Amino acid sequence: MKPTNSDKLNKIPVTIDRDFESIIDEYLQITLDNTRELRESLAKRDFEKIETIGHNWKGTGEAYGLKRITEVGAKIETLAKNNSEKGIEGLVDIIHDYINRLDITFEEFT
Repeated sequence: MKPTNSDKLNKIPVTIDRDFESIIDEYLQITLDNTRELRESLAKRDFEKIETIGHNWKGTGEAYGLKRITEVGAKIETLAKNNSEKGIEGLVDIIHDYINRLDITFEEFT
């Protein structure tokens, strides 16, 4: 299926270091799997698990050139530390949508 103009408008362009080209798909799949885990953890009010995933996103997103994952991970981690579920589901939705809309190009960074 050929992308439509509206598909291109909804894409989020991001340039990632070519060194990550062979592993970025796995990272993104793990992050998508984490969104499911976060939803399950929210239902159980497992704030320790939520905090851990948020912390991991905070530490890894920007390393891959995906600053938005780092920003949202930090917010999730803080909310979980305070045992506050308010807003977490919306943040999870943001990351799920973000990953599905990424339009990745690779470049040599020095």
